[in-house]
Amino acid sequence: MGKILALDIHLLQEIALILFNTLVLFWIMTKQLYNPVSKFMENRTNSINSQINEANKLKAEALKIKEEYEERLNGIKKEADVILSEARKKAIETETTIIKRAKDEAQDMRKRLQTDLELFREQAKDNVRNEIINVSALMTKKIIEISIDENKQKQLMEESIQEIGDVKWLA
Repeated sequence: MGKILALDIHLLQEIALILFNTLVLFWIMTKQLYNPVSKFMENRTNSINSQINEANKLKAEALKIKEEYEERLNGIKKEADVILSEARKKAIETETTIIKRAKDEAQDMRKRLQTDLELFREQAKDNVRNEIINVSALMTKKIIEISIDENKQKQLMEESIQEIGDVKWLA
């Protein structure tokens, strides 16, 4: 009894058996638990990495599609601006054409009215001149019948016609 820790054979055998059992248990645990858990973790890591890669690809595609739509939208806006600009130009051209046509028609109408007015004035002058001649002829005839012979009558009529012809008419 004197020794607390005595190295006898029996203790050494127990230590060796414990070590052997520990190594066997470690080996069994490694084969049964560690490898499957390692494989599971590796598969899970690969799965997560593939999902991350897939998500990155989808994100890149989504950004690309977004940029394409933005470009299309900008193109559509530019096209709409061009169409509106062309429509405005056409409207201004049409407006200018209509105004020019209306001015031309008004000018033509004014010219026609002036021509008609001149024609009416000339007709009125001719009518007045004819009436004056008729009245003069009647007056001359009556005066001549009363006091003058035929030669004198012709001379007076010619003088009256010439005087009437020389008169300038005012409009």
